[in-house]
Amino acid sequence: YDVELVRLASVPTTEENADRERTLREGIWDVDLESWIEIQNAEHRDVMGSLLEPVIPIGYSGRSGLYVMPYVVNEEKYADWHKFYAKPGLAVSSGFMQANETWLREFLGDKFPVCKHRDYPSCGTGGLEGFWVPDHCMENVSSCIVVEMGEPGWDEGYFEQVINNLKLPMIFAYLGSEGLARRRLELETSQEKVVWYSWSSNWGADFYGGVRISLPDPASTSVIQGYWNYPNGTLAVDYPDVVLLKLLSRKLFPKAPEAYWMLRNFKIEPRELFELLGTTGTSSEAERLAAACQWLKTKHSRITDWAPSCTRNASDTAVFDRSAGSCSMTSKREKCFSESSTIDNSKTVIRLGRRDWLSHDLMRSVAGLLLSEKLGYSVRYMDVSAISAKEWVRILESNEMDAEMESWQVDIYNDLTSLAGNGVIATPTEIGWVGREGLFFMPGLVASDITWAVDFYKFYEGPEARLQNFTVFDHAEALSR
Repeated sequence: YDVELVRLASVPTTEENADRERTLREGIWDVDLESWIEIQNAEHRDVMGSLLEPVIPIGYSGRSGLYVMPYVVNEEKYADWHKFYAKPGLAVSSGFMQANETWLREFLGDKFPVCKHRDYPSCGTGGLEGFWVPDHCMENVSSCIVVEMGEPGWDEGYFEQVINNLKLPMIFAYLGSEGLARRRLELETSQEKVVWYSWSSNWGADFYGGVRISLPDPASTSVIQGYWNYPNGTLAVDYPDVVLLKLLSRKLFPKAPEAYWMLRNFKIEPRELFELLGTTGTSSEAERLAAACQWLKTKHSRITDWAPSCTRNASDTAVFDRSAGSCSMTSKREKCFSESSTIDNSKTVIRLGRRDWLSHDLMRSVAGLLLSEKLGYSVRYMDVSAISAKEWVRILESNEMDAEMESWQVDIYNDLTSLAGNGVIATPTEIGWVGREGLFFMPGLVASDITWAVDFYKFYEGPEARLQNFTVFDHAEALSR
């Protein structure tokens, strides 16, 4: 495939969500491999959910935070603890950097100020242009130290709220993305005492030598959902670990099924991420691409996990089954019907749930053939066998599948009439037969003179079953397993 890297505009958070929704809806981008959407507000998540495939974790988590360099903690033992900064005058007397508008202007040059009052009303003006200053520092700016931030839209308002509500003597200076990266490199050699913002997993994590300042523990990830109250909110706890997710557009599968399945399967474990970070922490984009190439050359088994051979190897005689994302010789079968649908609905994908018993598989296959060959739709078989069948409502509502052709759990766990007209799930209807579970025996393995008795429960009440060599429970054997 030809791959285009799309750089979305950096806009204030109040505009960012609408921009992401618009660009996804217009097909400007198809994939975001590391998204922090879990912390976004519910309205935005709902809109994105209507445009995306069900989100899947990429394999590692992320966490924003405030950091100092290791040499700072070596000199100031408690510099990685928020209460160190709460002691009046201690950080200033210890030599931590303070707000300096002249320094910020010279450092940024023609990019000054990054934090513009017209875009972010909380940004300072006059002699405090480019800074955010909490009320408790406004009366005496010289009593507060500086926190070097990136873009004002990053975690917009989160740490400002925390600092404001904990009354920590800190003023935020916004350096932009490139400026903050350049500044971190300077701090490796300058020995300055500075608090700076970053996130893990990234170049600001402990992996790269940064020491995270501990703030009061958060109760859960939900504490940061919809926190955009700028500096005036009520947050006073640290940023929690956030599960990072892959975002795949619903438009991807119809035009690139192999790419869809590869990206769906694609997962990076934390140890693998650290392998990559170790060679790319301070590099350019070109150097990162070269490092990714060298890393992939050592990951043949992982590539096989992500993309089956028939999608990568022209000499592979198997055929890619786009409905299941796998290679199969049986996929070479002739079409079931000699005359297929003349209507092309292939841009619409219908996802059928797949489980692991025979009748379920047969009903899925029959429905799949009718949908694809008679109605012209693209059909995808979604493996939901690892999800409890009684979760069928959640699976349908979350778009993990569009239909399941044989469900036992509807009748067991839900009143059929209660689901009619809920706007998401159609009223369940009968497939045509009933199912029943039970205990069985193999007639051919039982003596003919007792077959009349073994299919009745009273045969098992006494010693007869054991005397007829039915397997009995061996307590000693069970304990030894």
